[in-house]
Amino acid sequence: MELYEYARPTLMAGKKILYVHGFASSGRNGSVRTLRLLMPQAEVIAPDLPVEPFEAMELLRNMLASEKPDLIIGTSMGAMYAEMLYGVDRILVNPAFQLADTLLKNNGLGRQEYHNPRQDGETSFLVTKTLLEHFREISSHCFERAAEDQDKVFGLYGIHDTLVHTFDLFCEHY
Repeated sequence: MELYEYARPTLMAGKKILYVHGFASSGRNGSVRTLRLLMPQAEVIAPDLPVEPFEAMELLRNMLASEKPDLIIGTSMGAMYAEMLYGVDRILVNPAFQLADTLLKNNGLGRQEYHNPRQDGETSFLVTKTLLEHFREISSHCFERAAEDQDKVFGLYGIHDTLVHTFDLFCEHY
């Protein structure tokens, strides 16, 4: 069965969705294309995130203020960031709440290739110990306002994800 057969043209019609991509990805990935295909009357905003987590969060907070999305969908690293964008409905897909540890366990130091084309044309980036510490610092702020956003956050977890295992951590807070 073809994917387009599941399209729901009026789903989220007139609404704005902010999509926050995962590690080494971009706003031009397959998930974004699928969201736009399945919900053609929704506006899907999908920026390329800076590698530096403090810059990424600043960009996302500015976009939250200026774009005022109705829904935020984040995947992996992007779901970790999305958790901290309080006050808006959010869907967190396999959130990488412990990204620094995940990268260390999976040979994530050194030069990394982007999985999707980026608007800036960059094809690779460098993961240093300093960058890992920045990820650790940013992720330490996850769940700070979880108590007040209980009805706004939904977690989706794949049972075959071999890298990110944060379901129990998510359940402790939501």
